[in-house]
Amino acid sequence: MTAVAFGVGAGGRGLLSPAAATKTVRLWDPATGARVATLLRRTEPRALAMQGAQLAICDYDGVTVVEIASRGM
Repeated sequence: MTAVAFGVGAGGRGLLSPAAATKTVRLWDPATGARVATLLRRTEPRALAMQGAQLAICDYDGVTVVEIASRGM
C-alpha cells in the first residue's frame, strides 16, 4: 500500500481508499468489507485525499480529481 484516504460517499456511506503499487486505487465500504470500485492508473499512486464527494489522486502523471458521488460510490 502506498497511500490511504477515508471519506464519505453516496448516501453518507463511509469509504476507505487504499492505493497500491499495482497502479490501482480501490474504494471499500469499511462497514461491510465490500469493494465499491477499482480505479486503474497509468502510474503508481503516491498520495490520496478525500474531501466531501471528491477523491484526489496524486501520481507521477499529476493530480486527478474523481467525483465519487456522481459515480454512485
